[in-house]
Amino acid sequence: VVCVKCARAHDTKDCNKALQVPATCTNCRGNHPVNYLRCPALLAFPVKKNKI
Repeated sequence: VVCVKCARAHDTKDCNKALQVPATCTNCRGNHPVNYLRCPALLAFPVKKNKI
């Protein structure tokens, strides 16, 4: 389990990081949460399309 806010090993609900402090991405170490859709590391992965 990795916190979405601070990239440390605990649940996000248990994080004590202040709201004024930017989140830390576990993928690129940027100042955004790990689930940010414009994360450079996330954008680097190819998108898989489902064939029906």
